[in-house]
Amino acid sequence: MITVNSVYLNLITNEKFRILWINPSNTYAYVIDLRSNAKMPYEMLIEDVLKGILRKEITRIDEENIILSDRKLLANNRAWEIIAPLVNQEPDIYLKTERYRLIERIMSEFSVSDVTIYTYLKKYWQGGMTPLALVDQRILSGGKGKEKQQHQKRMGRPSTNNRSIVITNEVKQQIKKVLNDFYFKDESATLKFAYDMMIYLYYSEQVTNDQGVQTIKVKDQIPTMRQFHYWARKLFNPTQKIVKKKGEKNYQRNHRGTEGSAVYEAMAPGTRFEIDSTIGDIYLVSSYRRDKIIGRPTIYMVVDVFSRMITGFYVGLESQSSWFGAMQALIHTAKDKVELCQQYGIEISEEQWPSKYLPRAILADKGEFIGYNSDVLTQNFKIRVENTSSYRADMKGTVEKVLDLIPKFIKPFAPGYIKPDFQERGGKDYRLEAKLTIQEFTSLLIHCILHYNNSHCNQYPLTKAMIEDQVIPTPLNIWSWGIRQNPSHLMSYSTEQVYFRLLPRSKATVTQHGIKFKGALYTCEVASSENWFSVARNQGSWKVDISYDPRDTEHIYIHHENQFIQASLLPHQETYRHTTFEDIDFLNQVLSEQKNKAQAEQINKNVNTIHIIKQTTDEFIKKADSESFETPKSSKSEQIRNIKGNRRYEREIERQQNRLDTKKEQPEPAKGMGQLSNSFKRKSIIELGLNEIRKGDEYEA
Repeated sequence: MITVNSVYLNLITNEKFRILWINPSNTYAYVIDLRSNAKMPYEMLIEDVLKGILRKEITRIDEENIILSDRKLLANNRAWEIIAPLVNQEPDIYLKTERYRLIERIMSEFSVSDVTIYTYLKKYWQGGMTPLALVDQRILSGGKGKEKQQHQKRMGRPSTNNRSIVITNEVKQQIKKVLNDFYFKDESATLKFAYDMMIYLYYSEQVTNDQGVQTIKVKDQIPTMRQFHYWARKLFNPTQKIVKKKGEKNYQRNHRGTEGSAVYEAMAPGTRFEIDSTIGDIYLVSSYRRDKIIGRPTIYMVVDVFSRMITGFYVGLESQSSWFGAMQALIHTAKDKVELCQQYGIEISEEQWPSKYLPRAILADKGEFIGYNSDVLTQNFKIRVENTSSYRADMKGTVEKVLDLIPKFIKPFAPGYIKPDFQERGGKDYRLEAKLTIQEFTSLLIHCILHYNNSHCNQYPLTKAMIEDQVIPTPLNIWSWGIRQNPSHLMSYSTEQVYFRLLPRSKATVTQHGIKFKGALYTCEVASSENWFSVARNQGSWKVDISYDPRDTEHIYIHHENQFIQASLLPHQETYRHTTFEDIDFLNQVLSEQKNKAQAEQINKNVNTIHIIKQTTDEFIKKADSESFETPKSSKSEQIRNIKGNRRYEREIERQQNRLDTKKEQPEPAKGMGQLSNSFKRKSIIELGLNEIRKGDEYEA
């Protein structure tokens, strides 16, 4: 299937081109050449592309470069501001006759030339139709956007007066407090008033003049108005300012970013997906310790409104209405379902679950998709985010129905499922029946999804065209029919792009044993080729930025020199395979508790052993002191002169005692030892010992 934003290579002409727009009847598309000297978009028949694919003259390819998705890169993106009103004017922007008419207004509004606008448009289209394609990669150099270390010398542009001061953490807290107290609470208040209040509260003092009149005098060194404005913008982003000053509802109604209408009819697959979440009515256990109950899971579902097909899901321990959980559901929405099901031991064909695309619009609760979260989808994937009104779950009826239907297949069989008598007096505590892990419950849920996608929808309003084509109303059949008729609303992005732009980020540590993250050890080709582990052993460990999929502990993704590098678990890290990072966190917690308990027990053992050794040693010393009175005193030189003779005598006593205790026949003594042993037999051990000690050197000879 040919989709928007996919890239193809003509093997005959060696031309790479990107699909920019497909007409609703799926007969032709506008494409752009990806070479540097490319012209503007041109029309191409879908039939010609399909024929080229069948003849193996045209092949689909993955994009070579992944542009970093960082909110800082989009700041002050003037190129995007210029072309943003143009790129959504489809298909007029692709038509030569209409394009210049659209550009003329932008030229006068932004005072830029048509050449500049054409350059921005081509860069946008060739780079994947995302604002990130317009970012100058040089912005990644240096430390722009990072907060600098504070020193005694004031940073920034030189001041026109000598009153400015170094902005320390204490000063930042002062700015934050006066903004909360004197700017956000009063809609009519100004930043100038908040600044004056800060100077009054923290940088002025009461003085008395010669006439005894008390006045307020401002100190010589104070924050300047420019510094105050700078840190006001830095401490509170524009969204926070509006929400704090005018309220959440006012921001949603008059100030949040929107694209188009929030409500319109879904005419094809991908026109709009709905997303919602619920808390599962089942208690689960840890995959490491089945005797440890981890509570009830959060379940997210993503449903295509046109076909009613479930296109993505998430099961985990994130709280309901969490952006983190919603993000995981969207990642699974864009992921190849054959690969996704394999992670849970389920083998399917692509035809059984063909959805691996992002939509044009997403309808969600405003909890997860407000502010920056919705900007991520809009700026990176051109997805329009629509939020329902408060307490209006009926506006997402499609996904709400799915969340009610799916559990009914699992509930009769899965232990730990909550039943109506859970809250009644004397009712059964279903938490104690929990036996399934997150992975096992997710596997059951996938089976339910596959069944639902292939179930008959009695209430589906079939169109005349569907009836003529004898479409059986199942979500899978309607989806397949819809994309044959009009695939223009489905957006195709590589798994790497979706992962990199939506996956959560963290820090890992490069050690001599491997790249350590949450206790697990990983490696990658770059680490091996650049000898990271050897360097860490000799020069010390260091941190690296990573992205990771909380559902997949097999890999993490390292940010290295503007690249997205996959790192895999080391072979001996079997403990961390086939699990989730949530379970690893639980395992680390259990291991930490066990370690603390073992350390406490070990300290107790150490103290007891020390006590026994000390007590026994004291008894031996006391005994030695008492016996020393019964033995004649000898000089120090005499005590050390015959050490070898004493040692030899003691050894013979040891041998003699062992021989007397042994009942078996003894082997023949070594040559020269027979006479010595016989001499001991003729005398008592005590008598012999005394004589030998007296003889000293004669015995040694």
